[in-house]
Formats: sequence, C-alpha cells, structure tokens
Amino acid sequence: MPELPEVQSTLLSIYPYLIRKKILFSVVRNSNLRLPISREIYKIKNYIIVDLFRKGKYLIIHLNYGYIIIHLGMSGNLCILPNHQSNIFNNNDHIDLFISNNKILRYNDVRRFGLFVWVYDFSTFKFISNLGPDPFSSKFSAIYFFSILRQKKLL
Repeated sequence: MPELPEVQSTLLSIYPYLIRKKILFSVVRNSNLRLPISREIYKIKNYIIVDLFRKGKYLIIHLNYGYIIIHLGMSGNLCILPNHQSNIFNNNDHIDLFISNNKILRYNDVRRFGLFVWVYDFSTFKFISNLGPDPFSSKFSAIYFFSILRQKKLL
C-alpha cells in the first residue's frame, strides 16, 4: 500500500502537469474499484483544475465544479502520459483523464482496492471526514500528539 510519503511524491509529480489545466474528457475502462466510479467522472467535460492537494492518503483534485477524490489502495498509481499514447493500455489501466496540455492522467490499479470518486464537498466524504490533522500541518504538534497518546491505553 502506498504510504504517506509515496502519496505526497505522487502529488508532487503530477501537480505541474495538472494545475490550472482543463480536463477535456474522461475514459473509464473499468468501474469495478472499491467503490463504483461516480457518474460524474464519466461526464467530465472541460472542467478546470483549480488545485490539487492531499488529505491523509487521499489525493484531491479540486475542479471548478466539485472534487475528484483518489485513493491508491494497495497497488494503485497515477502517471502522466503523452496524449498520443491513449491507445496503449492494459487491463489494469482503469481511468484516463485527458488534459488540455496534450497529457493524460492515468489511474492504474492491479488489485482494484483504490477509489476514484466525485464529490461536491470533500470534507463531508465519509473516508475523509474522520481523519485527524495531517502530520505535516501546523495543527499536528507535540502537544496534540501527547494529548492523543494520554487518551490511549497502553499494554
């Protein structure tokens, strides 16, 4: 399973190719992931990518009309490909987002434990709403960590 540093590395690697670009359309080859692919993913057409960020191990693409939430699951990955490679794919390449800069954001997941869903408010999404503060944020401090540890029973 990709851990937090790998998810952060993925975010940093795709960010320059996606920020302030337009998703022209999507191609969904397999909707059989941990949760079904949202209907809105199929209908994406000319949505602008406003921001990309991470909340826990979830990658969030903020669009001008909502959010795409991606979790890589056990074996998932995202890669940027040139547009002319759109016809080269395998059985584990589930989703392509065609970007206005002649690139493709491709989601590949061998085990299909990942997520690729659409929401209008990411903060109410059931998998994200209960996450604690990010370890890299200012809210996560030694005092916060100590207070959480004091509430736990140790063996």
